Amino acid sequence: MAIDQRSGKIANDVKNETVQRVLDKGLPTGYMDAKQDIETAIDFMYNENGYQPVIIVGSSYSASLVLLIGKDNPKVSALASFSPREYLKNVNLSEKVKAYAKSVFVTSSKKEITQVNELEVVMTDGF
Repeated sequence: MAIDQRSGKIANDVKNETVQRVLDKGLPTGYMDAKQDIETAIDFMYNENGYQPVIIVGSSYSASLVLLIGKDNPKVSALASFSPREYLKNVNLSEKVKAYAKSVFVTSSKKEITQVNELEVVMTDGF
């Protein structure tokens, strides 16, 4: 399932309608505000999946959010994170992703590799 989060504008000439609905309600649209959108989608898919953990995927700022959310959420079995970095205000993602005990795939373009490597996602338990 793909979701539009409350942060973002236009991608591939498609306007993010979720942002406008959230703005119309006077709600915030920052990156950390989108965290609840991902958590709600996880809950929905977990229920639809017969209460089995799901795999989540994020790119750009949502890559950072899935790393943050997925670590301790028992409804998430694994995740893929495309180009994460320290996007999230008042969150030290590098500290939050240490000692990760789930299957994680992290990648980026060559141009972004320095920022991704700075996160130092540390796998534990043989992953």
